[in-house]
Amino acid sequence: HHPLPSTPSADAMADHGLHELQSLVKQGANPQHMATWESLKPDGQYYSIQGPVANGSEHLATKKEWHRHMSHMKTSAMLVNQLLSVFDVEPYCKLCDNHNGIQGFESHCGARMHCDVVYEQVRGCQAAGAGIREFLWQEWHVIAGSIRYNHLDGELHIRRHRLELRRGPWRPCDLTVAGQWVPINYPAVVKTSNLGDKRDWPHMGGRKYWPKHMKRAACCLGHVLSCNAIDPYSARCSICPGNLTDE
Repeated sequence: HHPLPSTPSADAMADHGLHELQSLVKQGANPQHMATWESLKPDGQYYSIQGPVANGSEHLATKKEWHRHMSHMKTSAMLVNQLLSVFDVEPYCKLCDNHNGIQGFESHCGARMHCDVVYEQVRGCQAAGAGIREFLWQEWHVIAGSIRYNHLDGELHIRRHRLELRRGPWRPCDLTVAGQWVPINYPAVVKTSNLGDKRDWPHMGGRKYWPKHMKRAACCLGHVLSCNAIDPYSARCSICPGNLTDE
């Protein structure tokens, strides 16, 4: 990984994908958190945004020492929450099955119950002579890149991918190659993690989340239909064929 640049790099500023990035974030995203994403080179490499809060194994001597160090993990966990919030993604803990998002990620990672789960896993691996740090990385993906956080020491990395322009063509007759599907926009969401349930998908958290994430894609579809002389308000959904579009 590499140190995070303090200002946007020349590559980032010249990258036309930066405009795509800005079009994909949620409305009202915090400018400071957005600026962190914008500052990254779109090279797919991880950059360090927060170093480990504990080094070595001195914090594993006793549970009391462990809890003392783990209280500082909230800073890194809060950054995870803030950076993912730019894309309206809520992080969940991969280690604790009972983390349902009601308790914020930073509060959860600083809580005694989570600390005990991590501590027992670490001690168990130590007894078996196995390495634990690599296992305790947790990664989240968004359309523009990824974030990874280490549950052992709080280290945090971030990376950004290059986004190509996807602005049409809107009509089949404008395509340069026949018989091929051409992406004209970006997906509303991507699979953020590998928890194995609906928490992997940001728009599946409840009814209020679906329209927040899917509205941009639906608006793009409406534009395509209109450009091809199809009334989007009379179009029917193939999943819900009995319902006309209501927006």
